[in-house]
Amino acid sequence: KDSLRPLYKRLLPKIRVSSLGEFTVRKEGRHPVQVLFEGARPVLLLKAIVLHGAKDIPKEILIDNLWPDAGAESGEKNFKINLHRLRKSLEPDADRQFGYSYIIQKSGLVSFDPTLVQIDTDRFMKMSSLAQKCEQGNEPDKALEFYEKAVRLYQGDYFAEEPYLEWIHRRRDLFRARFLEILQKKARLHEEQDQPQKAIAAWHRVVQTDPCFEKAYRNLMILYADTGQKSVALDTFEECKMILEKELGVHPDKQTRQIYNRICQM
Repeated sequence: KDSLRPLYKRLLPKIRVSSLGEFTVRKEGRHPVQVLFEGARPVLLLKAIVLHGAKDIPKEILIDNLWPDAGAESGEKNFKINLHRLRKSLEPDADRQFGYSYIIQKSGLVSFDPTLVQIDTDRFMKMSSLAQKCEQGNEPDKALEFYEKAVRLYQGDYFAEEPYLEWIHRRRDLFRARFLEILQKKARLHEEQDQPQKAIAAWHRVVQTDPCFEKAYRNLMILYADTGQKSVALDTFEECKMILEKELGVHPDKQTRQIYNRICQM
């Protein structure tokens, strides 16, 4: 049985979990199929496994996330029932000889099988890390390729469909902060490579993600002015001013106003 398990696993379709933007769980293959779940709790359990890194998660952490008010016995029962339902959703035709393959539980620790389950956030972080290494190694073109791949992976906020789950908030903020950092580095590289339109697109994505990011407006104003689009640069200042006043009740800072005044005098 153990000697045949690797062969059996190679025959199973890989599962891709998308958590940045629209949440989807798909089985890969010639015709990718979206996994359907029975009920909300197995889905939340899957999300909790993803959030905690998908490797060697103590079941107590998962129980605490999903059933914080349950007693020990009740929490354990809820966990077992929903883990079984989740496994069955991912692998409805599991071979009796080998059991379930996608989710492993051993000594009270829960993991996805990393050879079978791929998560978009892992790839997002990997692309970001590779881009930074290329940048440090003075390979701007390669860095931009990896930054572009990371940007494509970020389709929206982490588990955006779960705005009220407190145990997701911190990770969501971390991924958003990393995305904004990636966009800024990408924009700077485009500026250094004399690619103003691509830099403008990157700064616009920053503003779409965080409308109160004043530094992005400043860079847009400068880029528009440098490419002969003075009126667009001035409109960008007005947009910045309006959003800051509406959302935060503040005015643009001194540096932003100085750039605006310089553009007015051009």
